[in-house]
Amino acid sequence: MTRKIALITASPPLALPFVRDVALHRRLDIEIALAIRIHPSMKLADRARDLRRTIVRRSKINGTSVVAQSIHYLVNRQFMRTRNPRPTMAAAIDALREGRRFVAATSVNEPAVAAALQAQELALGVVIGGDVFSRRTLDALDLPLFNLHLSDPAFVRGLPPIFWEVLDGRDSIVLTMHRLTSTLDGGDVIHQRAVPIVWQPTLGATLRATRATFDQAIPALLEQGLRQILEGAARPRPIVPGPLRTLPSTGQLLEARRKCRKRWRESHAKAR
Repeated sequence: MTRKIALITASPPLALPFVRDVALHRRLDIEIALAIRIHPSMKLADRARDLRRTIVRRSKINGTSVVAQSIHYLVNRQFMRTRNPRPTMAAAIDALREGRRFVAATSVNEPAVAAALQAQELALGVVIGGDVFSRRTLDALDLPLFNLHLSDPAFVRGLPPIFWEVLDGRDSIVLTMHRLTSTLDGGDVIHQRAVPIVWQPTLGATLRATRATFDQAIPALLEQGLRQILEGAARPRPIVPGPLRTLPSTGQLLEARRKCRKRWRESHAKAR
């Protein structure tokens, strides 16, 4: 019997390879019956309010002043634009809508989201590039949710992906599928998959090259994790959650850039 699942995403292009992999759906005998797209309000007043809240929250997490965190945010706008090109947002949203119920919301904690998740006989929900669920929302849902985290949560929680591994000089990132709980990226691990960091002479090029690699690895990670869950073979592994990170400082960006150059030179020297 085909099992119905829900997909919740705030990053449709990131979820697109999983959505379009019909062969994967057949192998697992699943159907994405519900797609929920989370997108913040585009009203100027709402965006200004949300940005203030975000900066205050990040300043508390990072132990910096609001002014310093505001500067980090402005600097990182350029940093975040170094992402690997992906299919357009419009194409990704069209794929989410195709042949299934589609719900758009500004937050996963809106009543409409909980209502949609409870309106169908769903086996589980998969969160890819999602929003932060409140404890109240999770308590109200009688549905297991599993999150894709683009790192090893025992090393780092939060964002941005790849950067903190680069700064730490690691050889790979560890994509993780875990149970979603009220502790951000802190739920029991279901499955993990290591993806090598593709060192390039600049930070932006390193991020783009590595993203292209892990974009291809995501469907396989989700397939293996979902198979374990659906077949009752999953062995959730508790972790000690790592530090919660947000946007890096200017100094950290410069240090990561230096490390990219160094590791790229070393890799080319070994290849000769």
